[in-house]
Amino acid sequence: DGVHEVSGFSIMRALMTLAHTLQKQTVAEGVETLKQFHQLQQIGCDLFQGYLFSEPLPASEIEQLLVGTLPWLKEHSFPR
Repeated sequence: DGVHEVSGFSIMRALMTLAHTLQKQTVAEGVETLKQFHQLQQIGCDLFQGYLFSEPLPASEIEQLLVGTLPWLKEHSFPR
């Protein structure tokens, strides 16, 4: 519900501030929607992982993913 979403976002913002104060990079795991991605980007998250970017893959496809050669990956453009 909205209350939990707002308080969760506040906690994430505080954690981002703490991590950056300590000169640490932040990683958001479990990013599934563009809304989540944009919210995390707005509060300064450094790195992202989750189904928005890729479903779990077999090891044989990881290299292709990292160099961006999977055909379905080229169809999506994520802001940096």
